Amino acid sequence: MTDPFRPRTQPARFIYDLYRWRRANGEGEQSPVDLMLAVAREAALKFGYPAPTFTEVDDAERLAVGHTDYLHKWVCAIVFSMHKAREVKREKERMLDRVYSRGGFR
Repeated sequence: MTDPFRPRTQPARFIYDLYRWRRANGEGEQSPVDLMLAVAREAALKFGYPAPTFTEVDDAERLAVGHTDYLHKWVCAIVFSMHKAREVKREKERMLDRVYSRGGFR
């Protein structure tokens, strides 16, 4: 049977699948937030995103509580924060490039 809540894009699909696999295969003794943090950091390394913090993962989990598609919402909120962190990092790099290409600080 297929999972209707399984994300279609990466890195969300990777995080979703790995989290479910680890919970099913006995790696779920740690708290769900700690396990998700480890999985999300592994995905961040694999896909070139900044690693999420514990606070971001915990906040994302609180947003997902009570939804039918709890895990899907949780994963999507984490991936959104990873995208946002990457864009902030890129914007900072662009700003520094502009400053240094114009002769630096005055």
